[in-house]
Amino acid sequence: MTLPRSLARRSAVAVAVATAAGGFAVAGTVAGSTAAAAPRPAPHVSSVASRPTLVLRRTALGKVVAIKGGHVVYLFGKDTSHKSNCSGVCAGFWPPVLVSRKPHAGSGIHAGKIGTITRSNGSKQATYGGHPLYNYAADQSGTAVSGEGVHTFGATWYALHRSGKAALPAASGGTGGY
Repeated sequence: MTLPRSLARRSAVAVAVATAAGGFAVAGTVAGSTAAAAPRPAPHVSSVASRPTLVLRRTALGKVVAIKGGHVVYLFGKDTSHKSNCSGVCAGFWPPVLVSRKPHAGSGIHAGKIGTITRSNGSKQATYGGHPLYNYAADQSGTAVSGEGVHTFGATWYALHRSGKAALPAASGGTGGY
């Protein structure tokens, strides 16, 4: 998705201002508009789960991968070869799903697509379909997908389809194929 230069610039400025102010704000460009919010980090995104269960959850995007009892998970378009490219400030907005062991597969989840990687700081992060998993700090409920299509920190974020690919909105072709 190519965005007008003015929108991309406003998103970058919002992130820079929020970071410089030391506050916690989330800024990104979603479907051609700039969104900014000031969510409070929830405990589900900041703690290490020993062995969570991945499940399918019905959302506005259809069924997507989520943490049982938690929120939808996302993939980051900048991640490559089972490696996370989101740390520091990025991980404050998009907390990695940290685990001590490989997650369980709930109903409808392909167990063979579940794994873990070791992050640069030595912690373990859950993966699905080879994609490191993240939550979005602005999601306020277990069915929220407000991070879908957000372009920030150098790439776009997508909720995850059970296939291990991006769960694209129906208007853009359904469960497409990042």
